[in-house]
Amino acid sequence: MFYYICSLNNTHYRSLDIAFIDKDLRLVCENEQVAQQRLGTELAFKLKSQISDIIIAQSVEELIWGNPRQIDTAYGPGFKLDLGASHQITFCNNHTKKQSELSKTDWSKVSHIKFLSITKKI
Repeated sequence: MFYYICSLNNTHYRSLDIAFIDKDLRLVCENEQVAQQRLGTELAFKLKSQISDIIIAQSVEELIWGNPRQIDTAYGPGFKLDLGASHQITFCNNHTKKQSELSKTDWSKVSHIKFLSITKKI
């Protein structure tokens, strides 16, 4: 799981935590060489850049790139984000307790997400 805390102007800034549905997806997202082999150089660069944007966001609501759209996943409410013109990232809230307590996910309070897939757009 990615987890970062940095200090900006003497205030603490907490970023989004990213977990992964499985080791294979984690490997693609964490290892640039593997990402290039599986996705190609251009898409691997976009993935690295967009993961960086996710990491610095304090909540899902701060994600403005990639045409974010809410979806239902097998794991509860989630989002799809475009990864270039051909692929998309799907993720969900990684706090299942919060999901079950809320009838609707308050994405401004979600600080832990789980990547579910990187797939070609249909």
